[in-house]
Amino acid sequence: MFTNTSKTPIYKIKEIVESNKVAAPAKVGMISYMDVFVPAGPTGMEPAQISFFHALNISTKINKGQIEITKDYQVCAVGRKIGSSEVALLQKMNTKPFSYQMNVVAAYDDGSILDAATCKISPDDILGLFQKGVKNLTAVCLQTGYATQLSVAHSIQNAFRNLAAIGLQIDYKFAQIANAQAQVAVAANNSKPAETGKAKEEPKAKEEPKEEEEGDFDMGDLFG
Repeated sequence: MFTNTSKTPIYKIKEIVESNKVAAPAKVGMISYMDVFVPAGPTGMEPAQISFFHALNISTKINKGQIEITKDYQVCAVGRKIGSSEVALLQKMNTKPFSYQMNVVAAYDDGSILDAATCKISPDDILGLFQKGVKNLTAVCLQTGYATQLSVAHSIQNAFRNLAAIGLQIDYKFAQIANAQAQVAVAANNSKPAETGKAKEEPKAKEEPKEEEEGDFDMGDLFG
């Protein structure tokens, strides 16, 4: 296959070629390259055909006037030759388990022969591997204290964080943390009313009714 890789890269061509698959039925005598199962469930066949399933030792039952397979049944196994009974079963189930497609084995590009694994590498894969390498190298430089173009920016940021933490702790003002100090002050002022508002008033003790003292009462002129 000849193509213009300047318009469509190789990894895209590989995806397009291998995405085109054609379903194919099983044939007598062919070697299966995959495991094939008939799933449990209704088959849509009449009960008169149940003897066919019994001949293959397939567990079935009659449900709602049709044959139903009670458990998954393996029809084909990898590396095993397919017989006539397996083909007949798959035909009855209207199943085409196999497929045919083109596979990219190698590509010739700009004087180099690329294998199948290389053909599927995309620019995003290359960028991801490069970024991973950069992160690992940066971590090693920071851990060992070896200054490089990769680690200097992180070292400066870490040093500034330490200075900012000290300045905020001792209330030492410098231009780079003035904004942060202002935000801290605003947050502190906003928290004071909230704290006083949360303070609960102590419930007042209920005053118990005073008992009247026994004594002489002025009866006035009642007996006058």
